[in-house]
Amino acid sequence: MAKISGNPAKTRRVNAEIGRLTELFQGIESNESMAAQGLIRRAAWQRVELEDLEADIAANGWTEEFTQGRQSYMRERPEGKAYNALNKNFQTVMKQLIALLPKDTNRDEAAALMSFVAGAK
Repeated sequence: MAKISGNPAKTRRVNAEIGRLTELFQGIESNESMAAQGLIRRAAWQRVELEDLEADIAANGWTEEFTQGRQSYMRERPEGKAYNALNKNFQTVMKQLIALLPKDTNRDEAAALMSFVAGAK
């Protein structure tokens, strides 16, 4: 599977997540593995980006003061909007990966896997 490149620290985190997800989804049938590889890469990148956005939001909050002329008000920070959109997409990718698991996979196992993937750091 191709690795992600770019910022060295972020690259290590993404590649570690690719490895973790590849191991979790090793039960995907070989004829669907190419699709799974792309989804795994996308999910790994999204997870790392979500973690970075979470850290930023924890440090700087969801809102910021915005001033335009004489008016000043609180608005949602762009990082919060990006986090919400990316998190929705991440959950969709994870559901697509789980759907690629063999049909004989127990539904409870799939639910546990989704819970693990959604909550693991």
